[in-house]
Amino acid sequence: MADLVAELANKAGVSADQARMGVGAVLEFLKNKLPGADFSHIEKAIPGANQMITDAQQVPASSSGFLGKIGDMAGKLFGGGGGEMMNKLANTGMSADQITGFLPTLFEKIKNLLPAGIIEKIKNLIPGLSTATAGAP
Repeated sequence: MADLVAELANKAGVSADQARMGVGAVLEFLKNKLPGADFSHIEKAIPGANQMITDAQQVPASSSGFLGKIGDMAGKLFGGGGGEMMNKLANTGMSADQITGFLPTLFEKIKNLLPAGIIEKIKNLIPGLSTATAGAP
């Protein structure tokens, strides 16, 4: 977990705490949207997944004002998928630019750890993810 969080923080330009909470917010979203059997693959692939979800549950899911607008902007960039997740990411203190860098970076790190069918389901849940990662190595 520490390696994933440190790499995400470095590549996305966020703090390690923001990266950890951000991973937790994304995992919480996926846990709520994917069938249990599919999410179990993610739990196995990402060490500490359940603890990161628990930690992210402390972050407010909705926000008014400036942070809410950041979550809304990032949500629009990713096809409107996961508004609550986007607000949680904004509530970690990430800017819209940081969120739009963070999500594709996280996806790139986990896509080789998961079966192709689950990757497709994640892309369907967060539509802009496919576009955002199209040019990524």
